[in-house]
Amino acid sequence: MGMLDTERTAKAKDLVLTADLFAVFITFTTRQKWDRREKMTDFKPINTQEEFDERLKDRLARAESKVRDEYKGWISPDEVKKLKDSHAEDLKKYEGYDEKFTAQQTRIHELEVGALKTKIALGKNLPMDAIEFLQGDDEKSINESADKLSKLSAPKVTGFTKSTESPAGNSVEAGYRELAAKFAKN
Repeated sequence: MGMLDTERTAKAKDLVLTADLFAVFITFTTRQKWDRREKMTDFKPINTQEEFDERLKDRLARAESKVRDEYKGWISPDEVKKLKDSHAEDLKKYEGYDEKFTAQQTRIHELEVGALKTKIALGKNLPMDAIEFLQGDDEKSINESADKLSKLSAPKVTGFTKSTESPAGNSVEAGYRELAAKFAKN
């Protein structure tokens, strides 16, 4: 019977330990319930929008600050719209400037080519009326055209150009003319 007593004693100790643990658990959970109830007694219901706004003011301020910090350096959609509108106004303001610029560049090129043709024509001893017949846009092609044109317009020398006969009339006058012609050549 000694063994049965030991078993019973061990079982009794286990039961007592279990009961103690159960009592602690009940006490703890009851305490939590009472703590919650005590906290719940501090609860005040929200009846108006102003009370709601007042209670959420700090929380909203923290959230707003967090969002502001997160999007720092970015521009707002309103600012984007303003920039887009101002860009559209600028585009309308400068509309047609590309065509004007191209027309002016073309006109400048035409004037430069005209000045070059005049310079080459004068250098080749061509008459001013011959400038319109010069062709090309660069100096090389205009020079080639001027050379061809100068060959066509050069005076052709045929026969004697100076009369060897003395003019009829006064021989003294004819002598002075010959002397003046000789001086003019030198």
